[in-house]
Amino acid sequence: MKEKMEGKLGFEKFAERILKDSQFGRKHDAPHNELEHNRLNKKAVIGKKSVTISSYTPNTKRHLDSQTFNSLKELDDYLNENQILEKGGGVDKLQERIKYQTKFYEQELADLKRGKRKTINQYYVQGNYGYGWEDLTSHNTRAEANMEKRTYDENESYPHRVVTKRIKKADFESGNC
Repeated sequence: MKEKMEGKLGFEKFAERILKDSQFGRKHDAPHNELEHNRLNKKAVIGKKSVTISSYTPNTKRHLDSQTFNSLKELDDYLNENQILEKGGGVDKLQERIKYQTKFYEQELADLKRGKRKTINQYYVQGNYGYGWEDLTSHNTRAEANMEKRTYDENESYPHRVVTKRIKKADFESGNC
């Protein structure tokens, strides 16, 4: 079933979903294929057919070690072995992710075929650190964004909010958002 799902979404989109489920998020000024973990000093770079996860030091911006994964199962096993799990997550969540993603993207495809909307809602978690509101992470669903906001609220004393922005579907599909 994983191969069927990977064929529908493409390796890059499905790898991004697995990483986002494991608390990796896209920073506002980062390239579209680079995700950072919200708690740990880890970065993930998604390629055409591989994902590279590396540890880094934030103060010197140096990467300490890196591992490359050529299959989604290897990536999922690594995240589970190192307990880089989704919040409250268990060890065997790949099948649940596949079912959820299939349903989500089939709905998106059906909407595209019907020609209903030209935009997609993207939900941003924003923080105000004394210089105005800035985007911290972006999510495809409001539920994911609200969970992320709760995590920020638990760990920081600054105010946070969830904001909805509409993004053109062409920009969303090409990763320019």
